[in-house]
Amino acid sequence: MKPVDENIATDYDQLSEVQKYFVGRRILIADNSPVTRQSVMVVLQNLGATTETIYLAKNFAEAKS
Repeated sequence: MKPVDENIATDYDQLSEVQKYFVGRRILIADNSPVTRQSVMVVLQNLGATTETIYLAKNFAEAKS
């Protein structure tokens, strides 16, 4: 897979359907395992999510604080 930075389109119409889904959304990844959180984040970035919209937490309680 190419890094997401090489796939960023400047025109909304050129974005893939998955990338369009991520536009304007925030993503929470809550898992006890830091390796799992990081792995899921990388997959989402490769699908088109941006780092600024992905939030990592150990659990839901931590995410709420």
